[in-house]
Amino acid sequence: MCRFDEQKGLDILVNFINNNVFNNINLYLIGDGVLNSSNITLNNNIIPLGWVNNDIIDSYYEIFDAVIVPSRWEGFGLVAIEAMRNKKAVIASRRGALPEIVTDKVTGYLFDLNDLNQLKNLFVNLDKEKLKVLGENGYKKFIEQFSSKKMNKRIIKEYIRLLSSKKEIRIVCC
Repeated sequence: MCRFDEQKGLDILVNFINNNVFNNINLYLIGDGVLNSSNITLNNNIIPLGWVNNDIIDSYYEIFDAVIVPSRWEGFGLVAIEAMRNKKAVIASRRGALPEIVTDKVTGYLFDLNDLNQLKNLFVNLDKEKLKVLGENGYKKFIEQFSSKKMNKRIIKEYIRLLSSKKEIRIVCC
């Protein structure tokens, strides 16, 4: 699901989990990368799963209650969209495009990377049933805004808008 590099903020999340006690939360890490060569320590609540084949990633989503995206910066947030497609609540940093994808307290939760007390309060108050409702809301948002059909229509509409704004003569050959 994820390549572990500075952008993804996994080091921040792992340090946060290591420095706080959450007896009811386990963090599963799907992905790999830069972290392999780092000295980050994983406590008992953090379970690395490594890379998961895209063909079976949806079956992994089924067993989790939420997906966390602690990115320092994020251009689009494909993991958040994938989670919403799989009816999972998204817990995301208020960085890059993530606040445009995740609606706080509707499809998931947003937190500030500069104030991890927000994340601590979120974790302390997480509720499985509430996460399920947020996941269902996220799925509805996915269908309304991010399905391939909707995205393709929006891209074509944007191309038409951009092309219409130019004074050039356009010819197509078929």
